[in-house]
Amino acid sequence: THVQFSNMTLTGTLPAELGNLTEMSGKIEIHNQPGLTGTFPAFIWNWTKVERLQVKWCGFTSIDVTGIENMVNLYEFNTQETPFEGEIPVEIFELPLMRDVYLEDGNWSALPADLPIPTPTPLRRFYINGNNFSDLPDLSGMVWAEGAKIKFRDNFLTFEDLEPNMWIADDSNVEAFEISPQAPITEKQTITVDEGDPVSMSVTCGGSQNMYTWIKDGAPVDGADSDQLDIAAAALEDDGEYYCLVQNSLVPGLDIVSDTFTVVVNEVIGIGAFENGFRLNGNPVIEMLSIDSDEMIEQVMITDLSGKVMSIQKLHTNTVRMDVNELRNGLYFVTLTTAYEDKVLKIVKQ
Repeated sequence: THVQFSNMTLTGTLPAELGNLTEMSGKIEIHNQPGLTGTFPAFIWNWTKVERLQVKWCGFTSIDVTGIENMVNLYEFNTQETPFEGEIPVEIFELPLMRDVYLEDGNWSALPADLPIPTPTPLRRFYINGNNFSDLPDLSGMVWAEGAKIKFRDNFLTFEDLEPNMWIADDSNVEAFEISPQAPITEKQTITVDEGDPVSMSVTCGGSQNMYTWIKDGAPVDGADSDQLDIAAAALEDDGEYYCLVQNSLVPGLDIVSDTFTVVVNEVIGIGAFENGFRLNGNPVIEMLSIDSDEMIEQVMITDLSGKVMSIQKLHTNTVRMDVNELRNGLYFVTLTTAYEDKVLKIVKQ
């Protein structure tokens, strides 16, 4: 009764002989065993007297539910931070006493298509936060236990998944309903154009009552209130860091954002040709910063958008060849110092 298999540095798979321990009961904890991998075995369901089963911080990625219907006393199932994958088995929700389902911070990606609504026993805990859900069914009709807590945050859900389920927040039995944050709806992008070229950025976010706000370098862009931001002819002042903020009148308290769009607008004469005695050879820059100059360059300084100095070198040369592998991808400023002037160039590190 109340057995802990914790912090034992176990590896491999659980031995089948454990299935013979049929008098196991109470709370069973298999904790902090990342070396236990593969499939969580079906012989565990011989422990029919167990009421609470916790499989936390282990290495299992799949689960064999053959015989789980025999777990008629099980009311808690907890797989926190164990990387189970795929669709959650419906059999978990069909158990007669199941009320506390903690499936947070794993790799689950879907609820079962035949999820029983309502479940045999009203759920008191329903945690699927921190997984890979990109879709959520309409849970209307689900009955919650008094003091229920539901967590959907830290997934890939959008407003179309949450709009039909906002009734949960108003249910008198629900003590907490967490939906924020959700993952960004795009990946990082770098858009490099010459002056005068068009620029287009767009996002896709499901929902019927969405409101869009585009942000550039921390400030809203005037008039940019749709899922697409178009710049007909890019000017030098248009370069910077953009993202889109999406809100929804039916889902208050959740801001869904895009990842960063880095827009770099090059001066037309500046790349591959001398401009006031300087030439930047290639932009975006991948591994090597290459600059030629008619004047002797005394210093090269690279700074990020906030002005933080990332690299500074004293030189005395007309040709700069600088390794930039240690820079993260993004927009930077290169200041070239000669005896007569400082020249600032913009580069994108890829």
